[in-house]
Amino acid sequence: RIKSNPHSLDPCRAGRSTKLFTDPILPVSLVTTCLWVVLVLLVSRAEALAIAPLLIFVDITMMLILLIGAFNHLKSRRRR
Repeated sequence: RIKSNPHSLDPCRAGRSTKLFTDPILPVSLVTTCLWVVLVLLVSRAEALAIAPLLIFVDITMMLILLIGAFNHLKSRRRR
């Protein structure tokens, strides 16, 4: 049996993975992914290649806004 390291990241990973399901982070990410897939399937190949950089930029921006919102929400909930 291997001794557990008190500085291990396993408890942190377990806490973060449970937060994905308790907070609405995972469902919002999945809905966003589905929206992008549907959008790409509805346009032609040439249009998809033309707007791919824009989609990547918008997706990163949306995820950043979601992350900032989640951070501020969790930070304000800890203060109470």
